[in-house]
This record gives sequence, C-alpha cells and structure tokens, in this order.
Amino acid sequence: MKKIPMRSCVMCREKVEKRELLRIIRNTDGKIEFDPTGKKNGRGVYLCRKDNCIQSVKNRQKISNSLEISPTQEEMDDVFEKITNFLQRESLKREGK
Repeated sequence: MKKIPMRSCVMCREKVEKRELLRIIRNTDGKIEFDPTGKKNGRGVYLCRKDNCIQSVKNRQKISNSLEISPTQEEMDDVFEKITNFLQRESLKREGK
C-alpha cells in the first residue's frame, strides 16, 4: 500500500492530503505565484480549500514568513484572483458545464 503524502495548511494548520491542497510558491526569480499543478520548482506553502483560509491569502504575514519573502499587496491580490478563478473553473468542470 502506497503512503499518501500529507501537508499542513499554512493558515489553519490542518493536515490534509497533498493533492487536496492549493500550492503557492516563491519561484527561482523570487516572485510569488499560484501553482495549480503542485509541481513547479520553488519553495512552497499549502493552502486548504476552506473559505476562511482562501480569504486569508490577502493577509500576507503567514505566507511571507513561510516563503521567506515580502510580497506586495498587489502580488497577493493577483495570487488570490488566480486561486479563485482556478476554483471556479474546477467547480464548473465538476458540474459538467
């Protein structure tokens, strides 16, 4: 039996299967970005799909501490927008539209 990788949400600290989490990375250029595949190179943090945790992305403190970077509010807003767009597309796929 294969072991299932578990990761903690950076916001609520809940342990969840890695594939169920969203990933935010600091890429090799030092920029912060959303990683929908979970496979991009760079230091990453994981975020669960709870509304509270997703809304908390706008609060830069926890993410900046974990990624060892100080993103601008504009960068965090961009990441938040990409996450919400990704979740909307994913929801439409599940509904079959």
